[in-house]
Amino acid sequence: MTRPPHIKTVYAIAAGSRSGSTLLCRLLESAGLGDPREYLNKDHRKANGSFDRPDDEYIESLLEGHRGSIWGTKTVRLQFLEKLVATAGVDYIIRLTRRDTIRQAVSLYRARSTGQWGYDAENDAPRQSVEFDRQAIQAALDQIHGHVDRWEAFLESTDIPVLRLTYEDLVANMDAEVRVLAMDMGYPVGPATPITTPTLRASDDLTDDLVRKFLGE
Repeated sequence: MTRPPHIKTVYAIAAGSRSGSTLLCRLLESAGLGDPREYLNKDHRKANGSFDRPDDEYIESLLEGHRGSIWGTKTVRLQFLEKLVATAGVDYIIRLTRRDTIRQAVSLYRARSTGQWGYDAENDAPRQSVEFDRQAIQAALDQIHGHVDRWEAFLESTDIPVLRLTYEDLVANMDAEVRVLAMDMGYPVGPATPITTPTLRASDDLTDDLVRKFLGE
């Protein structure tokens, strides 16, 4: 396919589960850097009636329907990024990871166990409690590490510019980190332009307790 002429830049957020990718998408949208969503996963495609459309036709429709000059998506699956590279091309990959993979694994275990995936303070539903399950947390941790290995092998082999960011750095200074990403992609955000930074839910005692038990403390 040929990229629509009004689309000058395509970027992809390459992230793992419970790495803060939804937060990053909201921040990038607030900064005027597209409307990144997980467009290529099956749930999104089923929801908009595009599950059976050929990949190149579907991606072309997404780009044509976007009004701005920069378009972004996020994916936790390498094969979805490879599809995008093969069809529309990708100018930048934003690689989002977490340094504390044990806490990430606990977060993934809790989300899977309860079905609660929200992260911000506006989501006021009480958090459900879960029992400590070392095997399940270890399985989540192994999945995260395997995911990281596959992504890093791909990123080492590609000539697409990779912009790296950690969840910990993002939550410590959301405004500054997003402005750096914007600058690196050639879309500087002026100091007078506000970036809406959501209020995050604080880590609760249960997460801390599960982490301590997993570490044997």
